[in-house]
Amino acid sequence: MLNKEDLKAIEQLMRKVVEENNGVLRLEMSDMKTELRSEMSEMKTELRSEMSEMKTELRSEMSDMKTELRSEFRCEMSEMKTELRSEFRYEMSELKRDIEKTIEVKLEESEEFLLDEMERYYNMTKKDLLNLEEKVDRIDRYYSIRRLEDEERDLKLQLHQEAIDDIKERLAM
Repeated sequence: MLNKEDLKAIEQLMRKVVEENNGVLRLEMSDMKTELRSEMSEMKTELRSEMSEMKTELRSEMSDMKTELRSEFRCEMSEMKTELRSEFRYEMSELKRDIEKTIEVKLEESEEFLLDEMERYYNMTKKDLLNLEEKVDRIDRYYSIRRLEDEERDLKLQLHQEAIDDIKERLAM
């Protein structure tokens, strides 16, 4: 076994070696820090440069894509516009046909209604005309009878007058 002095000597030696190692490590760490800082600075510069290049490339690509999208969008809009016009024309022609059919049906219904009304009015008027004709016939018969009676009365008056004139002539004689 080792005595105390040997242990102290080993301890001092170890401390000395640790201090020397610490100093060397500190120097190496300082060098490494400097080196790392330098490398990091270079990396930052490279990254900034690469990022700048990437930004430029991305802007260029985005501009190209924007142009392509605008072109595609215009093309699609033109196609949609054409399709919509076609659909609109088709719908309008369908609507026109529907309206024409509806008008035709309404005209037929109106014609039927007018014909029915005309027939109803004709039947009603025919009845009234027949009644009126019957009344005119009665009035005509009444006036014929009345005229005959008036003629008969006039004849009777004339005969009476002649008889009176004849009697006056006979009396005056």
